[in-house]
Amino acid sequence: MAVGGAPVVGTKVKLKNLTTAVKAKTTTDAAGAYQFDPAASGNYKVGIGTFVVGAPTTVSGTLTVKGAPSVGTKVKLKNKTTGAVLKTTTDASGNFSFAGAAAGTSKITISPVPVP
Repeated sequence: MAVGGAPVVGTKVKLKNLTTAVKAKTTTDAAGAYQFDPAASGNYKVGIGTFVVGAPTTVSGTLTVKGAPSVGTKVKLKNKTTGAVLKTTTDASGNFSFAGAAAGTSKITISPVPVP
């Protein structure tokens, strides 16, 4: 994940199985990436945040599941400072982007994420 093209490093990421409520946690690495492996089959919710957007910019990322792009997955960016919510879906490559994200403390929710 990136803010203005710079990786978001050291941000907490939570994974929750929507059926069993089993949870896992990790943090983003130096490239802004994170991984939960292995993840059992099911539908999941991914929570990323909180992180700071210093000035209006683009917040972007890529979602893959077991090495393949997660296509058409709902992604929500919430600015906790202003309360503004932006929504999008991942494209054919699993990419998502929020252009013009306002300055403030934000978090991302991705759900449901199907894992085969």
